[in-house]
Amino acid sequence: MKQNIKCCDFFEKIRHHFDWFSYQDDNGQKVYCMPWLKSCDGDTKLRINYCPSCGEKIKNIELR
Repeated sequence: MKQNIKCCDFFEKIRHHFDWFSYQDDNGQKVYCMPWLKSCDGDTKLRINYCPSCGEKIKNIELR
């Protein structure tokens, strides 16, 4: 996870339940950023701004 974001250990266990926006860095490595969930209508992507467990702001999180 991005080093400047200090989140709880529980987020590591639930992160695979979210979809993630992503991009490729300069080395061609895929970087997952900003988790999201599908809305009930199926068309809207609801961004997850805070950890559902500890409340830490995770909108800018990056996973490599």
